[in-house]
Amino acid sequence: QPGYGEQPGYGQQPGYGQPGYGQQPGYGQSGYGQQPGSGQQPGYDQPGYGQQPAYGQPGGYGAGYPGFGAPPYGAGGTPPTDDPLVPPDFGGWAERIVNVLKRSWKTLAIIQLIAALPGLLIAGFVTLGLDDDDPSAAFVSASLAVTLVGVLIIVAFALLAQGASVWVVVREATGRPAPLGEAVSFAARRALPLLGWGILAALITVVGLVLCILPGLYAGIVFYMTLAGVVVIERGGIDRCFALFNRRFGPSLARGLVGLLVYVVYSLVTGLIVGLIADDSTVASTILSALLGLPLSLLAVGFAVVSYAELRWHEQQTVGTPQLAAELER
Repeated sequence: QPGYGEQPGYGQQPGYGQPGYGQQPGYGQSGYGQQPGSGQQPGYDQPGYGQQPAYGQPGGYGAGYPGFGAPPYGAGGTPPTDDPLVPPDFGGWAERIVNVLKRSWKTLAIIQLIAALPGLLIAGFVTLGLDDDDPSAAFVSASLAVTLVGVLIIVAFALLAQGASVWVVVREATGRPAPLGEAVSFAARRALPLLGWGILAALITVVGLVLCILPGLYAGIVFYMTLAGVVVIERGGIDRCFALFNRRFGPSLARGLVGLLVYVVYSLVTGLIVGLIADDSTVASTILSALLGLPLSLLAVGFAVVSYAELRWHEQQTVGTPQLAAELER
């Protein structure tokens, strides 16, 4: 008969003196310290021990955003080629700005038209009165009051448009829907920081232009390329704008000058068209100028977001569209 303790059964271990008696998996061996069942982790010194999914990989940070691949972020210092906002080079930068318009132009156009509406109404009211050969003193006083109040309304609408536009562009770049109501609600929460930093940025730019044109031009380019992204996405301030821009000064300045050239040329062309079609003092010219300026406004949104995304990647090569979207929704 089998000896005492040698019956087969539950929990049986090798008998005393038998091979394997009292042995457990050794330190560093497969199974050491492991429990059977779900959640089993690789042992110490085993492949995968302590590792987490990489950024952009299945299960990794930002993986919940559809439509985004898993490019080798940071591999060889080369930006990913399939990120919808981070460009690999100058050509990719221009291409992504155009893609922003293709992807989000409908929502952005609605936002920009809503933002422009108060300005159009105020300009039309004042223009109609000034077209009179002898406007009354009462009308002039009313026009000044309407203009002052209108400026505040225009600024408020412009801030909402700026914040909402950034939200829409980043959100739709991840493949997610960007409802107009949610965009406006988000922008309202960022309006005060945008107002404060926007006023300070404008003052710095104006002072720079007055004292010497080049410093003002430099400040204007820095703020146009970074301020919206820094305030809306990172909740940062002026110093952060200069830190991002100066880290990649040469390429950033080149992109800024290209954007400025496009703005000047487009404005001159639309100005000539408005001058040929309508008198500058008429309401028609005001409306026509706003309509012709709409494509430039949409282009400016793409320019700002793509330029900011590129600067973020070159600062930290794990930053892509999914992380920007995650930061936006904090």
